[in-house]
Amino acid sequence: MENKFTAVVLAGGQSSRMKKNKALCQLGNKMLIEYSLDLFKKRNYEIIISGKKSEYSFLNFPVIEDNYENIGPIAGIESCMASSKYQKIIFTSCDTPFLTEFVLLEFEKYASEFEIVVPVVKGYLQPMTALYSKNLHQKINSLIKQGLPYPKDIIAQSNTKKITINNSLHFFNINSQPELKEAENILRKQF
Repeated sequence: MENKFTAVVLAGGQSSRMKKNKALCQLGNKMLIEYSLDLFKKRNYEIIISGKKSEYSFLNFPVIEDNYENIGPIAGIESCMASSKYQKIIFTSCDTPFLTEFVLLEFEKYASEFEIVVPVVKGYLQPMTALYSKNLHQKINSLIKQGLPYPKDIIAQSNTKKITINNSLHFFNINSQPELKEAENILRKQF
């Protein structure tokens, strides 16, 4: 039975520092994107990939392309909000392989009370791995049209719960070959 959440893997970035599509890079025995997909499958969420259909249709999940170009990850958040089945949507980047169910359960715990649930790690917001309510779709569109396509602006103008997460490894993201090698070392130590 499906849990009443939509989960979105943000995979529409340019991967400019990696020099190739980082979502499809191998880490251990899986592609980076598969870590998020597998985690979301465990929670029985509706799953959507934000990116290009030509790059991700082989994964057999709905792929939603951006409605706006060149404005960063908020474009993926906006387009997937419009397509989500459920009111509460959990987003994460395709390059965060060490995210765990602990963080998702924290999102679920506060979902009914807040429009946004966003982790704070070492004093920094983690807006690309957060829960957003579908009812923010119009507000996000409005901010994009005002030239304010930044999650911090949406967070500041919404009923937001900031949750402190002490384990920064959950949000370790991979943008370059050295970071991919570091992730391989972390993965080896975990198993």
